[in-house]
Amino acid sequence: EVRIEDLTDNVAVIAAATQWMRYRKEAKLKPWTLTTWRQKIAKAERDPRAFAESVQQSIEQGWQGLFEVRRSGKQDGPGLTQAQQALKDFFDDATS
Repeated sequence: EVRIEDLTDNVAVIAAATQWMRYRKEAKLKPWTLTTWRQKIAKAERDPRAFAESVQQSIEQGWQGLFEVRRSGKQDGPGLTQAQQALKDFFDDATS
């Protein structure tokens, strides 16, 4: 079994990762491999708050995987990223 404490000393990351491990066990989902945990922890250490929010959201929604929390500032249009919106605007202007 993977010990999160062996992968990081960040208390916030440990707490969120432990919560996620407990959820996956209760939901009878396949545990993550050590390699997966190493990758997730490396990313989580860059932004522990976002990691904790992802864990919370994913548990609340009953999801099997972790997904980043969408920020309203990242999207300009309905469901479009900034890059997608820029392309849409470009083509809309070109055709009008």
